Amino acid sequence: MKKIRFASLLLAALVWGCALGQSPQQEMLIKASALTKVAAALEASVRFGNATPDFSETELLNYATSHDPDLLAPFQDYVLRARRIDNFSSVLMCSKDGQTALLEDAGCSPKFDEHLWEKSPPLPCDFQINLANTCATP
Repeated sequence: MKKIRFASLLLAALVWGCALGQSPQQEMLIKASALTKVAAALEASVRFGNATPDFSETELLNYATSHDPDLLAPFQDYVLRARRIDNFSSVLMCSKDGQTALLEDAGCSPKFDEHLWEKSPPLPCDFQINLANTCATP
């Protein structure tokens, strides 16, 4: 009887969890995937495009995604920042209030770089990646 009750509770929890939608971890993984596309577009714009060094963060993001503005759509509820140091760049996703860093990716590396949302204590909305190290050519 206890096994049946436990199984029923477990099934109810799973159904309830699915009904609520994505877990925070799932949401961050989906956002990380989308962020890699923005980071790659920014990297191409900085290295091979006409993105000037004096572009603001917003100008960099808009220039990098001008070929496909929908790349920014997944980040409507977040603060998205971009930076350029020489020919290197990264994109940072922060909480909607702009207080907490959540994800950062440099377009120069093949893997996703930083799941900052996992850090404890939470980090401020500041770039964390050392681009010279991350983007160094072996």
